[in-house]
Amino acid sequence: MIKDAPELVVDKTVRINAPREHVFKLLSDPKEMKRWEPITSFEARVGGRYQFEKGEWIAVGEIIEYDPPRAIAYTWDWKNSPLGSRTVVRYELEADGKARNDKSAAALIQVEGGSLEIIGGTIRSCM
Repeated sequence: MIKDAPELVVDKTVRINAPREHVFKLLSDPKEMKRWEPITSFEARVGGRYQFEKGEWIAVGEIIEYDPPRAIAYTWDWKNSPLGSRTVVRYELEADGKARNDKSAAALIQVEGGSLEIIGGTIRSCM
């Protein structure tokens, strides 16, 4: 557990050549989320809970913002090894008008108290 952890905010903007409705679905639909994160449960609503398991690691949290297809945010912590500070992961999507037919989405990814990594177009959370 991290004691007295300072606040950490990571802001990252990513341009994705896809409609934001599609990107939002990848971030909020359990069937689609399994393509990039080992999600075991996800209740897509404010106050809903989620859990993901990867080996011995179990991440849990609560959805604190749900505004399709614009934004989704949730708390994040390790069930088996709590971080000791509040971590929030927030995705904000908006059409940026820079791709053909105004179909691309700019994703503003914010993580407070943790880190986020973009690898080869795949979003991976790393805590």
